[in-house]
Amino acid sequence: MVNITRTETMKRRISGIFLLILISLGWSHSAFAQGKTDFTLSVPDEIYEGEQFKISFTVNADGKKFKMDEPSGLNVLYGPSQSSSQRIAIINGNRTSEQHTTFTYVLLAEKAGDYEIPAATVMVGSATYKTQSRKIKVFPSSARRSGSAANTNGGSRGSTGISDNDVFVVATASKTSIYEQEGTLVTFKVYSLLDFNFEDVKFPDFEGFIAQDVPAPQVQQLKAEQYKGKVYRTIEIKQVYLFPQRSGQLVVPSGTIDLVVSVPVRAQFDSEESIFDSFFSTYQNVRKTIKSKPISIQVKPLPTPKPEGFDGAVGQYSLSAELPQSVVKANESLTVKLTLKGEGNLKLTQIPTPAFPEGFEAYDPKEDDQIDVTLSGVRGSKSKEFFAVPRHAGDFVIPKIDFAYFDPTTATYKTIKIDEIKVHVDKGDVTTQTSVSNFTDKQEIKYLGKDIRYIKRSTSSTRANTPSLPLYVLAYALVAVGGLIVFAIVRAKRKEMGDLSIYKSKRAGKHAKRWLKLAILKKNSGDHTAYFEALLKGLSDYLSSKLQLPLSNLSKDTIAETMQARGVESSLINKTLSVLSTLELARYTPTGEVGEKDQLYNQCAEVIESLESQKL
Repeated sequence: MVNITRTETMKRRISGIFLLILISLGWSHSAFAQGKTDFTLSVPDEIYEGEQFKISFTVNADGKKFKMDEPSGLNVLYGPSQSSSQRIAIINGNRTSEQHTTFTYVLLAEKAGDYEIPAATVMVGSATYKTQSRKIKVFPSSARRSGSAANTNGGSRGSTGISDNDVFVVATASKTSIYEQEGTLVTFKVYSLLDFNFEDVKFPDFEGFIAQDVPAPQVQQLKAEQYKGKVYRTIEIKQVYLFPQRSGQLVVPSGTIDLVVSVPVRAQFDSEESIFDSFFSTYQNVRKTIKSKPISIQVKPLPTPKPEGFDGAVGQYSLSAELPQSVVKANESLTVKLTLKGEGNLKLTQIPTPAFPEGFEAYDPKEDDQIDVTLSGVRGSKSKEFFAVPRHAGDFVIPKIDFAYFDPTTATYKTIKIDEIKVHVDKGDVTTQTSVSNFTDKQEIKYLGKDIRYIKRSTSSTRANTPSLPLYVLAYALVAVGGLIVFAIVRAKRKEMGDLSIYKSKRAGKHAKRWLKLAILKKNSGDHTAYFEALLKGLSDYLSSKLQLPLSNLSKDTIAETMQARGVESSLINKTLSVLSTLELARYTPTGEVGEKDQLYNQCAEVIESLESQKL
C-alpha cells in the first residue's frame, strides 16, 4: 500500500507540472495573440515643391489587400511597394516574435500648398484596418532653410536618398584644341554606385559641328572603373565624332538622361531598431535626371593662303585614278574612276571632277562610299566613276588633277597630283554616228547647209527641164515663183540658224523619235545595253535641245531649275528626273534588275510627249 501511494503521488505531481506548463504556454500564446494591431502613416517633417518625398504605411502584422486612393494634386512617381520583416526576441527565456508589413510611395509636389494624403486600408486576417487621412504642407523651394537639405538627407542627397555622387554623367573630348574640320571624339559616360535603367536620353543639336556617331554594340555591359577613389559601374551611352565647321570657341552642349535608380530602403518601425533590421532591407525605384557639363572646344582657323585644289579636306589622304580603257570608239562610253582613301573628315570631302576635253559629253557620276566610324577614327575610301561619251575621233588629253588637303598632325597643306590622262578615240560605227543628234554648232550648220543645197539642186533641175519656146513665158513665171519660194525657205532657214538653240529646240521632238526607233531596233536584236543607252541618249539630247541647255551643263539640278522656271508642273519634273535616273542605272545593271523594258520605253515616250505639248 505504501508503494502504491507513493507511485500515485508521483503521478499526480508530474501531471500537475505538465498542466502548469500547458497553462503557461497557453497564457503566453494568448498574450501574444491578443497584442494590439497598429496601422500607421509616416511622412517627412519638411516637404518642398519640386522635390520627391516618401510616405510609408506600416502595420505590425501580415497585412494583405492594401489600398489607398490617389492623392489629389500630388504625382505618384512610384508605389505602392511592399516589404515585410519579422522580429524574434528571447526575454527571460521567453521567445516572442513580431511581424511588420510596410507599403511605400514616392510622391512629387510640383507646387507649394496644402495637400491631403488619403486614408488607406489593409486586411489582417479577416479584419480591416484603416488609417486617418493626413494633411501635409508643401513649402516653396525658396523657403528652404540653409543646411536643411544636409540635415534631412545627409550631405548633398535629395529626399530620395540619391546623392549627386551616387549617379552622374561625364562628357569628355579626345581633343579640346583642334583645327577647323578636324574631328574630336566626344564620349558621354554614366557612373553609378546603384543599379539603374535608362528611361530617356536626350542630346541637343551640336551647333557648329557636323556629328558622326560611332555605332554602339548591340549588347553593352557595365564595367567597373575607379573614379575619385570609388569604384563605379560605368557605361558609355554615346560616342560621336564632331567636326567643327567654323573657327573660334565652340561648345558641346549638355546631354540630359532620365534614369530609374534602385535605392535601398530599410523598413521603418515605431519600435526601437535592432540588429535584425539590416537583414530586412528592400529597394525602391526612383526617377532621377542627370546632366553632363558642357565642353568648350577651341577651334583654330586653317592657315592661309590655301593652295589650289583645296576644298576643305582635313586629315591624311591618298588619291588614285583608274582608266579601264584608254582607247574607245566615238559615241561609246569612257570611264574614269577616282578613289580617295584615308582618315579624317572623309564623309565631307569631295573628290575632284576631271575636266573632259571639248566634244566629250559628261554624265552624272556613280559614287561608292566605304567609310567606317570607329573609336580609332573615321577612315575608309570613297570613289567616283565619271562617264563621258566622245563624239569625235582623235587623240585627247584629260588635264592633270590636283587634290590638296590639310594635315593637322604636321599643320601643313599637302597636294596629290594625278598626271594627265591620254585617250585615243577611234572612228565610231557609221550607223551610230549618223543617228547622233548632239551636234556642235559647226556640225549643225554643216547639216543645215546640206539641206539648203538640196533645195537648190531641186530648183536647178527644174530649170534643166525647160519646155519648148512657145511656153517660155510660163516657164519663166514658174521659175520666178519657185525662186521666190526657195528664197523664202532659205531666209527662214538662215533666220533659224541665226539662233541655233531655237532651231534645235523646235526639232528636238523629231530627233527624240529617231532615238526611240533605234532603241526598239536594239531591243529586238537582243542588245539590252544598247537599248538602254539609246533611250538615255535620246532623252538627254531631247532635254538639252528642248530646254536650250548645253550638254556640258546638263544635270538633274539644271534640268529641274530650268523646267521650274518655265512653268512645268512639279509632277512632270519629278517624273522626268526619275526616268533619267533609272535609265542611267540601267546601263550598268544586269537585265531584270531595273524593271520592265517596255515600261521604261513608255515612260520615256510619255515624258517627251508631255514636254512637247507645252510651250517651253
